[in-house]
Amino acid sequence: MQPHFHRRRIATYADAMIHFALQHQQRWTNSREVDMTAEMRDLTLHIVVKTLFGVDLPADVTRIGQAFDFGNHYLMRRYHQPPTRRRLCHRLPLPLTRRFRHEMEFLDQTVADLITQCRQSDQERDDLLSLLVHTTDDEAENPDELVMTDKQVRNEISALFVAGHETTSLALTWTWYLLALHPEWQKRWHAELDEVLGNRPVTLF
Repeated sequence: MQPHFHRRRIATYADAMIHFALQHQQRWTNSREVDMTAEMRDLTLHIVVKTLFGVDLPADVTRIGQAFDFGNHYLMRRYHQPPTRRRLCHRLPLPLTRRFRHEMEFLDQTVADLITQCRQSDQERDDLLSLLVHTTDDEAENPDELVMTDKQVRNEISALFVAGHETTSLALTWTWYLLALHPEWQKRWHAELDEVLGNRPVTLF
């Protein structure tokens, strides 16, 4: 996977990040109160779905985000239960468990369909899913291990989704919170933005 994180590839991902950040900025107006937790979750969701899957249709992004969010909610709820009860609840056809399985089936099918489309398409794309599907391991001794299996691709994409969405949105939310608690650092931050950027949009380099 390493070649997909070199300088040129990172630049294309940065373009998507800047695009969606500017879109979110336009939604904020002076004196308007916003829930930064929700804003950062929505921002990182759009970025990660675009960079991982090449998808930016609002309805598709929202549906994928809802499924991942419910899956995280379910797993955290089960995690805080005693092990015996956790295993029992996960086996029983309880409403929460049925909903969890339904959401996971939706995600599996969505990623499976996207993988199939990537394998059948001759079009070159920059999203990570397409790159992983076509990645080859030049050191593989077994021809069957030359490319990732669909399961391997799905697992890698799932891990990247969690890291890029949940983890990043939390880090950004806490950043806003800490800046609000320390106006002197917030002032220095704004001064640096004015000095380095002026009126131009941010770029990676």
